[in-house]
Amino acid sequence: MPKISEPTVEEHREAQLHQLLAAAREVVLSGGPAALSFTELARRTDLARSSIYEYFANRGELIVTLMGGDALGWIDSVRAAVEGEEDPVRAIEAFVTSQLRLVADGSHDLFFRLVAETDEPAVQAFAEEQHRTLLSVVEVPLRRVGVKSVGLTQDMMEAAIQAAATRVVGSRSDPEVAEIITTATRFVRRAVEGVTIAAELE
Repeated sequence: MPKISEPTVEEHREAQLHQLLAAAREVVLSGGPAALSFTELARRTDLARSSIYEYFANRGELIVTLMGGDALGWIDSVRAAVEGEEDPVRAIEAFVTSQLRLVADGSHDLFFRLVAETDEPAVQAFAEEQHRTLLSVVEVPLRRVGVKSVGLTQDMMEAAIQAAATRVVGSRSDPEVAEIITTATRFVRRAVEGVTIAAELE
C-alpha cells in the first residue's frame, strides 16, 4: 500500500487534490492558462504525472474543477444579495451591484482569465452553464415587476454589467469604482422600468 501523509486514504487524497488545485492556481496566475499542464503540476507538487490522472482525466477537467469553487462562490454571493431584498426593484439593483463589487474585489479574476484564455470545449460549456445559472437568480424579480421578455431582458442586463465590469477593472480609484457601480445600477433599473412600461402600453 502506498505511503500516505494523512490518517486515512480519503483524507490523503483530499489533501493531494487541494495541493494540486493550489499549484494550478499559482501556475495560471503567474504564467497564464497556457502554462498549465500536468507536467508542470507534477514538477510543482512532487507527484508523479501519472498520479495526477487519478484526479483529472484531462486538462479540461482540471480547469473546470479549478473554476468550480470560484463559480459557486460568485453565484452564491449574488443569490444572497438578490434574495436579501423583498422589493423586486431593489433585488434587481442588488443583482447588478453585487456582481460589480465582486469584480472590484478581484477574487474571481482567475475564473474570468480561464474563460477568456482557454479554448477547451469543457471549459466553455461549464462557463455557459454557470452563466445560465447566474441569470436565473434575477428571473423571479423581473417577473414580479412585470417584465414579459425575461430572457432578452436578462441578456441586455448582463451586457450592461459586462460593460461596467470592464470599466471597473480599468479604474484607478475607489471613488471611480463607486461611481461606475452607481451609474450601472441606475441604468439597469431605468431600462427595466422602461421595458415594463412598454409592456403595459401594448
